[in-house]
Amino acid sequence: MDSLDNEEYSTEEYPNFDEDGQEYASESLGEKILRKLPLILLILAVFFIGTYLYTSFIGNQVEVTFTIKNLEEQAISNNTLSIQEPEKEEILERKSQESTYTLKLKTGNYTLTVISPGYKTKIIPLEITTDTTDVSITLEKDIPTELSIVSGITGSVGETIQVPVTISNTGNTSLSNIELAVKNVSEPTVSAVIEPSTISVPANGSAQVSLQIRVPSELKLDRDNKKQIHGTIKIKYTHETVDFNVIIYPKPQLEITPASISVRGNAREQVKGSFILKNKGVTKIENIELSTEIVNATVNVKEVVKSWITFTNSGTSSLSIAELLPNETKNIELTIQIPETAKKETITGNLIIQTPVISEPIKKSFSLEIQQEVTVALKLTPSKDTVPVPFNDTTAKYDKVLTEKVTLENIGDITLEDLSISVRNRETCTETWLSFASETTVRELVPEETKPIFIIISAPLTVRGNPTALVCTLAVSYFDKIENTRKEKDTQLRIIPEQ
Repeated sequence: MDSLDNEEYSTEEYPNFDEDGQEYASESLGEKILRKLPLILLILAVFFIGTYLYTSFIGNQVEVTFTIKNLEEQAISNNTLSIQEPEKEEILERKSQESTYTLKLKTGNYTLTVISPGYKTKIIPLEITTDTTDVSITLEKDIPTELSIVSGITGSVGETIQVPVTISNTGNTSLSNIELAVKNVSEPTVSAVIEPSTISVPANGSAQVSLQIRVPSELKLDRDNKKQIHGTIKIKYTHETVDFNVIIYPKPQLEITPASISVRGNAREQVKGSFILKNKGVTKIENIELSTEIVNATVNVKEVVKSWITFTNSGTSSLSIAELLPNETKNIELTIQIPETAKKETITGNLIIQTPVISEPIKKSFSLEIQQEVTVALKLTPSKDTVPVPFNDTTAKYDKVLTEKVTLENIGDITLEDLSISVRNRETCTETWLSFASETTVRELVPEETKPIFIIISAPLTVRGNPTALVCTLAVSYFDKIENTRKEKDTQLRIIPEQ
């Protein structure tokens, strides 16, 4: 029998023999795997342990940049960033006091928490992959507010539309320096701003600002002869917003007829003039204000003339009309009270109509012709122009004459006040020649009224005869309300001693 060491009987050629040349039975696949199992388990253990160590301590680390900002895209440095694994309390990373952080993190899921004073705390889940490089975190300010605005806003081209906006504070603490802004205005040529743009709101209270929408005159309307303008009002640094929508119509048309107003009258008369105001546009016109101005007055004072004119509808120098609907008309009447002091002349002025929807005031001319002014006139009538004084032979003196008088008569149109009579030339016409037997003052003298002033006339002579007459000048002073000054009227009386 050949030896097993012989090449003819190698184990390669005879697989049922082991290396010692001993014959063994044929093995199944399961028996083979089972015989190799320790080696397989060892290889798997080394693989999993290596993978665990790589993943835990080396892993797929990614460099990620975190940026902290607010809703206005402004960087926030006063913050604290914390990173945790989901549902775990342990903080893996914590950074603060910078607006940008660059960290190396393994791929996987995390929970980010960002805290900043005055802002709402933000907690967000984050998955880090091999493609993650930048993470932007936006914080919202913690301001408990609500915005509201009226609806149904309309306006016209060339108009500045003012709309009230209400800011409500839903918290128990007053708020200050709340900033508002207008965003996303649909029409680029339309300007929309908030006035004031910064406001304070009391706790559990509200405050108002004005949305001012400036519509250019050149704005092109749609085919239906109107245009909708919309946008958003927001409280800066928050998500609180309110939308507005405005319908723009053509420019209002306000018609005033007649083209000018002419009024005539006399001093001490009341005259009236009227005109018609009509809205010829397609939208109502609100807040119409009417007033007057005096352009030319020569002998009368402009400011005084303006005080003569009132609107009959209001009884004052101005008139407010809340609204004028499309095709609506209003009859406006002016009352002009011409005083007794008015001077004769033609006065010109303008009726001024103003409304927010019309940029320039509308002016319509008017004229006031004062045809006749009042007269101020006083007449002095002595009972005699020349008074002879008889000589009394018995007493050897000149007698006193008690029956003479001077009559004051108001021949003008207005009452004369504060009249006073005196002798102008007292140095020659002394009281021994002429004295008054009645009061020398009169409080007032109405038109056509007369008032006698009695006088005593004598001659202080002891010898009969006097070659020349003594002339006494009597003067009455009075207040002229037209000229606003005192005036005098005089007359002369001749005293002739009997020869």
